[in-house]
Amino acid sequence: MQRKLMLLFLPFLACSPMKTAQQYWVAHDLDATIRECKAIVAKDSSAIDAYALLSRAYWEKGVLDSAQLAAETAFRLAPEEVAVRSHLAELYSHRAEQASIAGDLRTVLHFAKQAQATLPDHALYLERLGDIYAQLGRHDQAIEYYQQISADSAVQSRSKSKQDSLHSLNVQAQAEVEKGLQLYQRKSWSAAANRFARARELKPDYDRARYYFHLASGQSLNRKGLDNQLWEAIEHFGLASSIFPDRGEPHFWMATAYHKKDAKEYQNAISEFEMCAQVEPEGPFAKQAREKAAELRAHQNKMQDFWGRK
Repeated sequence: MQRKLMLLFLPFLACSPMKTAQQYWVAHDLDATIRECKAIVAKDSSAIDAYALLSRAYWEKGVLDSAQLAAETAFRLAPEEVAVRSHLAELYSHRAEQASIAGDLRTVLHFAKQAQATLPDHALYLERLGDIYAQLGRHDQAIEYYQQISADSAVQSRSKSKQDSLHSLNVQAQAEVEKGLQLYQRKSWSAAANRFARARELKPDYDRARYYFHLASGQSLNRKGLDNQLWEAIEHFGLASSIFPDRGEPHFWMATAYHKKDAKEYQNAISEFEMCAQVEPEGPFAKQAREKAAELRAHQNKMQDFWGRK
């Protein structure tokens, strides 16, 4: 594969060292090819063709880090050269495939993004990124990449089918969230949590479903009221607050769980009530949160004065 593209990449040069490196490459003497190319770039750090051939020789030997370094150097020297860009994108794509075989999705995503960034309009690289994000449950990002595929591309109809499938899942997830919200408003916490959990299965990147799943789960545990359940409730409310940091409701319920767990421990409850009002001062829980914080602080001061007199 590498050898067939050599002539597209490396024009015939009168320079004897480069001709020698090409002859070694044609003879499939990879070590000699690498040695000659390294000698060339040691004398001339702008020798694009030598870096390009060096990258191909390293690639064929399976030394991918060195192949990538040489290809990236050639790209920095000649970013507008189509053959240079194509080779680097192919190398990134190959590394993504290798990572996929190993089951390393993080690395797959890294190299797939590198390939697409190198050739931004390449349909197969856009499709691969869409596929990876779909596999990761990040539907919105997957659809974004599928939509960038040109209408005249051979893979466009395939990517359109994938978009339609994801849209269908998103619609189903939204319907589950709407049902969950109705249950949440009726304080049917467990049933609501089940609906939100189903929405998360359909669309794992659905922040609204994740947010209300943690709120409903926390409310269900908070209602039961045992110490270990209250700790779990606090954890769920904390996770909800991390999804939408500018909402006060998770802090309000976290405060109530702290106070329910230990009515004599004031500081955590007061802190969360105050945080509720701070992050969403005009929100639906802000007024009650300020009142609750003031009430607990007054009771705390009263108890401190009482025990101080004792």
